[in-house]
This record gives sequence, C-alpha cells and structure tokens, in this order.
Amino acid sequence: MMGLMSGGIEAVLDHLKRTRAFDFTGYRRATLTRRIDKRMRQVGIDDYERYLEYLEVHPQEFSALLDTILINVSAFFRDQDAWDALRQRLVD
Repeated sequence: MMGLMSGGIEAVLDHLKRTRAFDFTGYRRATLTRRIDKRMRQVGIDDYERYLEYLEVHPQEFSALLDTILINVSAFFRDQDAWDALRQRLVD
C-alpha cells in the first residue's frame, strides 16, 4: 500500500495490544496488512504512523478497524434463508 513500511504495521498492532488487549500475533501478517491498509484507505490515510495518530484521536475508529480485521465469515451459517434454499436444492 502506497509505500508503507512493514515496521509501521507492527506499531499499529502493538498499540492495539497495549490499549485494547487485542493480540494479533497468531494472524498472518499479509492478511493483517491487507485489512489494515483497506481501513486506512477508507479514512484517507496512507501512512501507518498517521493512522496510529488517527486511532489515538478517534477512538471509534477501533471498532471499524476491528470489523475490517475480523471478517465475520460465520454469518453465513446463521443465515436461515441460505440454509433453507440449500436444503430445498439438495433435497428436491
């Protein structure tokens, strides 16, 4: 993303761990980078240091970032309409 350094993402992740107790150590760095970069683009920031400052000034950004990082793939399994449609196609 726009010339970002990999060290910058570590500062963002460290901030999330220290201030919000979210430890993303087990996550793949490429995935984290892609998702954080996506959120940064959405708020018009192209630098990890500036984004870290943004996070500190705009506490509501944490929720938006977390939603971007933790994509809710399990929603499909709770979608009764999807299961009903699948059941109808497989059984009929």
